[in-house]
Amino acid sequence: MLVLVTAPRGMASSTEIAGELDLHPVVVRRLLGRLRETGLVESRSGREGGWAIARDPATIRISEIHRALTTERAQAGTALEQLLAVADAAYVDALGRVTLADLAREDPSPAHL
Repeated sequence: MLVLVTAPRGMASSTEIAGELDLHPVVVRRLLGRLRETGLVESRSGREGGWAIARDPATIRISEIHRALTTERAQAGTALEQLLAVADAAYVDALGRVTLADLAREDPSPAHL
């Protein structure tokens, strides 16, 4: 998503994104598809098409991106599973305090964390 925020024309192809991230374009398309399902990115077909951020980056919390790209953990039963559930909740809470725009800044300040 940071590649899209900083893309010169406001969008990029999956091949361009894959090149920036050193990933296979098929992997990138699969991830972008999940992000599109949640309304975080949009795609445009055609010669000048590609992928773009669907909303203002200042309104996209990193926790939204995390939720879109991860699968839910099984219900916590054992003590270890309960501990992991608490840790996951704290992690997602911290991600919720940061927006995509925060990460895109040249000098992101951790002060709001």
